[in-house]
Amino acid sequence: MATKFITIMRYLGEFSGSALLVALTCLGCADGSEMPKLQYGLVVMIIIHCFGFVSGGHANPCITLACYMMRYISMKMAMIYMAAQFLGALTGFFLLTAMLPSDAISNDLCLMKPNGSLSWDQTFVIESVLTTTLIFGWCALWDARNSSYLDSVSLRIGFLVAACTLAGGQWTGASMNPAIALIPAVYHQKLDDTALYLASQFSSGILAPVLWKLLFSSRSFFNSKSC
Repeated sequence: MATKFITIMRYLGEFSGSALLVALTCLGCADGSEMPKLQYGLVVMIIIHCFGFVSGGHANPCITLACYMMRYISMKMAMIYMAAQFLGALTGFFLLTAMLPSDAISNDLCLMKPNGSLSWDQTFVIESVLTTTLIFGWCALWDARNSSYLDSVSLRIGFLVAACTLAGGQWTGASMNPAIALIPAVYHQKLDDTALYLASQFSSGILAPVLWKLLFSSRSFFNSKSC
């Protein structure tokens, strides 16, 4: 019974975090501007502060995938998290549409689209690099060697997201989150670039933790060699 309660609590944490992430972040670009760069990081900071001790505060399927690849959660729990994240993002977006006037919603609200000067492969690489950087930050957070430096975690991850968004927002939107890339695209029925975003983000969710374990973990190839 206790295990079931904890699972439900974690589901609700990811659901609520994802809903708030989409609603608050996309609310900032309802005037037709690009997704606000600093605001995105600040909202992530809020999500981790509120739900980090409940579920980890992922609110991002890529982070959950990386967490599974690092073997910190089971496949079953990862699937539960991802279901909560996509449903939460959907709920948050529809909550957003209920709060805003129709002219704000019709203006491609929160739609991720690459800069017109980029080719598809450039878009893929930029979004992959940004997402990989974000996941490296989470891998460092999960690393046992970092256990003495967990103060202000929400602040650090929030500024990491803000830095990535400031670097790449003008090129790809820098969502680094499949839920944010998918839900608005489905709502606006503009899916031309969605597969590219999902492919770059999910591939980073697999590659980044593999690179971390290979190069930087305490059991990496380099650390296994004597000095």
